[in-house]
Amino acid sequence: MSKLVSWVQNIMRQANGFDDLSRFLLKTGAITGIIGMLFRVNLFLWLGFILILFMYIRTFSKDRQKYYQQNRFYHKQRNKIINFFNGQKNLVSKKQDQFKQHKTYRFYKCPNCGQKVRVPKGKGKIAITCPACSEKFVKKS
Repeated sequence: MSKLVSWVQNIMRQANGFDDLSRFLLKTGAITGIIGMLFRVNLFLWLGFILILFMYIRTFSKDRQKYYQQNRFYHKQRNKIINFFNGQKNLVSKKQDQFKQHKTYRFYKCPNCGQKVRVPKGKGKIAITCPACSEKFVKKS
Protein backbone atom coordinates (compact mmCIF):
# COMPACT_ATOMS: atom_id res chain seq x y z
CA MET A 1 0.00 0.00 0.00
CA SER A 2 2.85 2.40 0.79
CA LYS A 3 4.29 1.84 -2.73
CA LEU A 4 0.96 2.89 -4.25
CA VAL A 5 0.82 6.01 -2.09
CA SER A 6 4.40 6.98 -2.96
CA TRP A 7 3.70 6.32 -6.66
CA VAL A 8 0.62 8.64 -6.60
CA GLN A 9 2.59 11.29 -4.67
CA ASN A 10 5.37 11.14 -7.26
CA ILE A 11 2.88 11.59 -10.11
CA MET A 12 1.22 14.51 -8.35
CA ARG A 13 4.60 16.14 -7.67
CA GLN A 14 5.41 16.03 -11.37
CA ALA A 15 1.94 17.18 -12.48
CA ASN A 16 1.57 20.67 -13.86
CA GLY A 17 -1.63 21.40 -11.97
CA PHE A 18 -4.66 23.41 -13.04
CA ASP A 19 -4.17 26.60 -14.97
CA ASP A 20 -6.77 28.78 -16.69
CA LEU A 21 -6.84 26.63 -19.83
CA SER A 22 -7.39 23.48 -17.75
CA ARG A 23 -10.30 25.12 -15.92
CA PHE A 24 -11.78 26.26 -19.25
CA LEU A 25 -11.45 22.76 -20.73
CA LEU A 26 -13.02 21.15 -17.65
CA LYS A 27 -15.99 23.56 -17.57
CA THR A 28 -16.54 23.42 -21.34
CA GLY A 29 -16.23 19.64 -21.40
CA ALA A 30 -18.66 19.22 -18.51
CA ILE A 31 -21.24 21.58 -20.02
CA THR A 32 -20.90 19.98 -23.45
CA GLY A 33 -21.26 16.50 -21.94
CA ILE A 34 -24.34 17.49 -19.95
CA ILE A 35 -25.94 19.00 -23.06
CA GLY A 36 -25.13 15.79 -24.93
CA MET A 37 -26.80 13.69 -22.23
CA LEU A 38 -29.87 15.91 -21.91
CA PHE A 39 -30.58 16.18 -25.62
CA ARG A 40 -29.22 12.71 -26.49
CA VAL A 41 -26.66 14.04 -28.96
CA ASN A 42 -23.70 11.66 -29.01
CA LEU A 43 -21.45 14.18 -30.75
CA PHE A 44 -21.68 16.59 -27.79
CA LEU A 45 -21.24 13.75 -25.32
CA TRP A 46 -18.06 12.59 -27.05
CA LEU A 47 -16.79 16.14 -27.49
CA GLY A 48 -17.23 16.76 -23.76
CA PHE A 49 -15.40 13.54 -22.98
CA ILE A 50 -12.52 14.45 -25.30
CA LEU A 51 -12.18 17.94 -23.79
CA ILE A 52 -12.01 16.53 -20.25
CA LEU A 53 -9.55 13.85 -21.38
CA PHE A 54 -7.34 16.52 -23.00
CA MET A 55 -7.48 18.52 -19.76
CA TYR A 56 -6.23 15.51 -17.77
CA ILE A 57 -3.50 14.75 -20.33
CA ARG A 58 -2.28 18.36 -20.08
CA THR A 59 -2.41 18.35 -16.29
CA PHE A 60 -0.31 15.20 -15.91
CA SER A 61 2.04 15.92 -18.79
CA LYS A 62 5.74 16.26 -17.99
CA ASP A 63 6.42 18.70 -20.85
CA ARG A 64 6.19 21.98 -18.95
CA GLN A 65 7.31 24.13 -21.89
CA LYS A 66 4.46 22.93 -24.08
CA TYR A 67 2.06 23.31 -21.13
CA TYR A 68 3.00 26.97 -20.67
CA GLN A 69 2.89 27.65 -24.42
CA GLN A 70 -0.67 26.27 -24.62
CA ASN A 71 -1.75 28.38 -21.65
CA ARG A 72 -0.12 31.48 -23.14
CA PHE A 73 -1.88 30.86 -26.49
CA TYR A 74 -5.20 30.43 -24.64
CA HIS A 75 -4.72 33.75 -22.81
CA LYS A 76 -3.80 35.52 -26.06
CA GLN A 77 -6.95 34.30 -27.84
CA ARG A 78 -9.14 34.97 -24.79
CA ASN A 79 -7.82 38.54 -24.52
CA LYS A 80 -8.53 39.13 -28.23
CA ILE A 81 -12.15 38.09 -27.71
CA ILE A 82 -12.52 40.15 -24.53
CA ASN A 83 -10.99 43.22 -26.19
CA PHE A 84 -13.28 42.82 -29.20
CA PHE A 85 -16.40 42.82 -27.03
CA ASN A 86 -15.08 45.68 -24.87
CA GLY A 87 -14.48 47.65 -28.07
CA GLN A 88 -18.04 46.94 -29.20
CA LYS A 89 -19.34 48.08 -25.81
CA ASN A 90 -17.28 51.29 -26.04
CA LEU A 91 -18.54 51.87 -29.58
CA VAL A 92 -22.16 51.58 -28.41
CA SER A 93 -21.58 53.96 -25.50
CA LYS A 94 -19.85 56.42 -27.87
CA LYS A 95 -22.83 56.30 -30.25
CA GLN A 96 -25.21 56.85 -27.29
CA ASP A 97 -23.19 59.92 -26.24
CA GLN A 98 -23.29 61.28 -29.78
CA PHE A 99 -27.05 60.72 -29.93
CA LYS A 100 -27.50 62.72 -26.70
CA GLN A 101 -25.33 65.53 -28.07
CA HIS A 102 -27.51 65.88 -31.21
CA LYS A 103 -30.14 67.65 -29.08
CA THR A 104 -27.87 70.60 -28.28
CA TYR A 105 -25.14 70.50 -30.95
CA ARG A 106 -24.82 70.32 -34.74
CA PHE A 107 -22.03 68.38 -36.38
CA TYR A 108 -20.34 69.45 -39.62
CA LYS A 109 -17.44 68.04 -41.61
CA CYS A 110 -14.64 70.33 -42.60
CA PRO A 111 -14.69 70.74 -46.42
CA ASN A 112 -10.88 70.72 -46.50
CA CYS A 113 -9.83 67.77 -44.30
CA GLY A 114 -13.08 66.01 -43.35
CA GLN A 115 -12.64 66.56 -39.58
CA LYS A 116 -15.93 66.52 -37.63
CA VAL A 117 -16.64 69.86 -35.93
CA ARG A 118 -19.25 70.32 -33.19
CA VAL A 119 -21.06 73.66 -32.85
CA PRO A 120 -23.95 74.68 -30.57
CA LYS A 121 -27.46 74.77 -32.07
CA GLY A 122 -29.52 77.93 -32.42
CA LYS A 123 -26.75 80.51 -32.99
CA GLY A 124 -27.71 81.41 -36.57
CA LYS A 125 -25.03 81.64 -39.29
CA ILE A 126 -21.60 81.23 -37.76
CA ALA A 127 -18.04 81.09 -39.03
CA ILE A 128 -16.52 77.78 -38.03
CA THR A 129 -12.76 77.26 -37.82
CA CYS A 130 -11.59 73.66 -38.18
CA PRO A 131 -9.38 72.66 -35.23
CA ALA A 132 -7.27 70.34 -37.39
CA CYS A 133 -6.44 72.42 -40.47
CA SER A 134 -7.66 75.95 -39.48
CA GLU A 135 -9.96 76.11 -42.54
CA LYS A 136 -12.79 78.61 -42.08
CA PHE A 137 -16.28 77.94 -43.39
CA VAL A 138 -19.74 79.38 -42.70
CA LYS A 139 -22.72 77.21 -41.71
CA LYS A 140 -26.09 77.72 -40.08
CA SER A 141 -26.26 76.31 -36.57
